[in-house]
Amino acid sequence: MKKKITLAKAFFLLPIFFVVFSFVEQLEVTTIDLKQALNSKQIEADIVSNGKYSGKSVMLKITNKTNKEIKINIPAGSAYMPADDGEQTLVQLEEDFIVLVPHATGKVTIAAFCSESSDSCPSSDGNFALSKTADKKLNQMIAYMKGKKISKRSYQDAVWAITDGKPISHIQAGDKVTKEFRHYIAKLMGKEDTWYTSPQQYQVDERGNINSETVVIRGELSFPSNGTIPIHQEICDADGSLLFKSNSSQPRKSTNVMMEFSVRVKGWEIGDYMVKVMEGEKELKRFLFKV
Repeated sequence: MKKKITLAKAFFLLPIFFVVFSFVEQLEVTTIDLKQALNSKQIEADIVSNGKYSGKSVMLKITNKTNKEIKINIPAGSAYMPADDGEQTLVQLEEDFIVLVPHATGKVTIAAFCSESSDSCPSSDGNFALSKTADKKLNQMIAYMKGKKISKRSYQDAVWAITDGKPISHIQAGDKVTKEFRHYIAKLMGKEDTWYTSPQQYQVDERGNINSETVVIRGELSFPSNGTIPIHQEICDADGSLLFKSNSSQPRKSTNVMMEFSVRVKGWEIGDYMVKVMEGEKELKRFLFKV
């Protein structure tokens, strides 16, 4: 009687084994890089612009030509070359992917950023060719970024700091991780990480050119104080002419007083300026900045 029960259990378990094995087999997904998938003709892809130069700017329409489900990896460092040489090449900073069942077509919008600020913004529906950035420092930056929660609003200015030599101060860094990222970019480019940030206001004109303007200077002033004499701030131009004088305040006694600084500079002439921390008529410290 025991032998019959054991045999019955064996026959009962056998079909379950096949069901589980079949289910696992169906879950298998082949992962392949976009470039490799294109070269091996496992997919067809249209890569076009949506008319943006930064952020979610590249649209991919991909068709799976195989009889299997595939995961298409779109690696960081991918470059999107416009058909028009006068338009900007865009660079992808973070890895992305799309999964397609056999013979399916899907769409994915990729975050990519302009690497040629002097060229015009890509035209809407303009075609891109897939490539990979050869900029050594840009690739170093991309490797540094992996796995870090860096503020995305810093991405475009970080790219331009490398590819176009734009000021480090344009990179907005409101948290510790992004401040460390900005410091890394400064070191990578052999530049000073400035005490201030100069956020840019960007506009694309009718010809597709990107125009920028500094709208505010903000940062943190560090200076000593005896805690007894009121201090104030004076903003001067490169010649030392006084432009603005703040109200006086009484700081605490410290060898390193920290004070937030912010001044709106929209419409100011491009050039060198300074902010002086004054203790009465005595200059405690000066901080240089550019507009």
